[in-house]
Amino acid sequence: MALQLITGSCGAGKSYIIYKKMIEESMKYPDRTFLCIVPEQYTMQTQKQLVELHPHHAVMNIDIVSFQRLAYRVFTEVGGDLLPLLDDLGKSLVLQKIAQSQKKQLPYLGGNLKKPGYIDEMKSILSELEQYQIKAEDMDRLIALSEEGSLLRGKLRDVQTVYLQFEEYLRNRYVTPEGILDVLCRVIDRSSMIKGCTVVLDGFTGFTAVQNQVIEKLLSLSRQVYVTVTIDEDSRGQDLFQMSETMIRGLYQTAARQKIEIMEPIAVSGNQGRFAGAPALQFLEKNLFRSKTAAYRKEQNEITIQAAANPLEEMERVAGAIHRLIRREGYRYQDIAVVTGDLPGYETYVVQAFEKEGIPYFLDRKQSVLLNPFVEYIRAALDMVVSGFRYESVFRYLRTGMSDITQDETDLLENYVLAFGIRGWKRWSEEFVRNFRHVNEEELKKINEIRCKFVEEVKDLTKEMHEGDKTAKGRTQALYHFIVKSDIQSKLKARELLVERMGKASLVKEYAQIYGIIMGLFDKIVEVLGEEKISLRDYQQLLEAGFLKLKVGIIPPTADQIVVGDVERSRLPEIKALFFVGVNDGIIPKRVEKGGILTETEREHLKAADIELAP
Repeated sequence: MALQLITGSCGAGKSYIIYKKMIEESMKYPDRTFLCIVPEQYTMQTQKQLVELHPHHAVMNIDIVSFQRLAYRVFTEVGGDLLPLLDDLGKSLVLQKIAQSQKKQLPYLGGNLKKPGYIDEMKSILSELEQYQIKAEDMDRLIALSEEGSLLRGKLRDVQTVYLQFEEYLRNRYVTPEGILDVLCRVIDRSSMIKGCTVVLDGFTGFTAVQNQVIEKLLSLSRQVYVTVTIDEDSRGQDLFQMSETMIRGLYQTAARQKIEIMEPIAVSGNQGRFAGAPALQFLEKNLFRSKTAAYRKEQNEITIQAAANPLEEMERVAGAIHRLIRREGYRYQDIAVVTGDLPGYETYVVQAFEKEGIPYFLDRKQSVLLNPFVEYIRAALDMVVSGFRYESVFRYLRTGMSDITQDETDLLENYVLAFGIRGWKRWSEEFVRNFRHVNEEELKKINEIRCKFVEEVKDLTKEMHEGDKTAKGRTQALYHFIVKSDIQSKLKARELLVERMGKASLVKEYAQIYGIIMGLFDKIVEVLGEEKISLRDYQQLLEAGFLKLKVGIIPPTADQIVVGDVERSRLPEIKALFFVGVNDGIIPKRVEKGGILTETEREHLKAADIELAP
């Protein structure tokens, strides 16, 4: 049992060295188990790297897992009655329902819970408290640390109210992703896979309290634990590496508590990493944000900085530079990437510049489903029923393009409705008899035929929503029946084929996925809140909260294309040229417009009292 750190600056080759060492040991001791634990989003890339590095291009006794996947591996081995997992979407739905039922008991936060994204803020703070092992009943200690009558105390009381209700709902029903590691700590001692294994922790900048608990167990049960840490030995004590130093301190304290041997760290110099053949980039990494800096005295063309008058000109220059790399220097599109700190703001310019030059590209982002016509169709139909068939909601529904009423018919109907102020289900159910100078008898008859078609289309939904089962399950079933009756699946398939003929690959993927995504949301509502009584307006808010959480993930349609991504989330492991656009004040570094439910000042106040929360 021993702990050993592998330290080095960014791009020095820490992962390369520990992966090579792990592969060598795995071949030398084929009967031993080797675990490589990485952040969730890195698992596939790490598997690819290890397979490529292995002499036989196969890993037999090396498992690449995240903390959560490790938990499931152990549960599979040792058994145990694990409750179903409440995923991110399920948590949002439960919190929306709690917010609706408890709004009178939330004097400080209750007024904000209807704002878009505020349920996410509440979910985020509860997730953080759980990760740092602060239960609802423990929050009395946090409340006692705040001043009587202060905003912080009011917010903490409101959070505690929601937290208590959330824990009550979960009890004997579900476990959250954060709670899974708690369960793991209780059963990991029984795992023969963990006993005597070698563990590598790679890609982390720090650990939460519950992850530290798991690491403590791994230290006491495994043969050896290696941890890679990004830190420049020449720059210790500087703010840049504060998180790394906190992580090292925590690991050493844990090892000392368990009486585990702490081996001398392996310091990586940087000659084997991704900057090995790029001296200017290596120099930049060594000097950027340091208190002591130096000047690069050699000629270099690895880094160039350019200014443009506007984002479109910027992207046109990037397109020109990409053409030069492809035609003159033998690059492929897949060797090149573009990143920015403001992908939504640059998206239009990327499309404009790259399509003009015929450059294949892929926008690496998850797209909200809110703009999809199917989702707008559901939202508009429900709003129409909730609002009592107001003019705006009816024609919002008819303009989605998913109704059986054509656009020409909609125009004709709209003129009549505007002229006579038609609103309410009763007026729509009755024959239109009034006439005016621009409408003759024949046209009035046509308008009534359109009205009848519309009424036939929505009458079952209206009846089921007002008179049927008032539970979340009943209302969801009413929506499902409405969708099936309207034959939406066939309409979506027709749209998918249309955009495919137009050559819009990303839209093809979106239309192919959207029906399944919405049915998944309906299933989740029924599973999590099925038997809960819920008003029509509250159900509408619940569904809106669900739609806000849904994203369409698009897999790149081809391999050889430019990836255009976000500097914070895109993974670009094997590129040769990077264009970093929009490096403007307020974007890099990004201007912080909101700090969540707790402000930075409030977090500092709690930190001063030894309350550990996320950095």
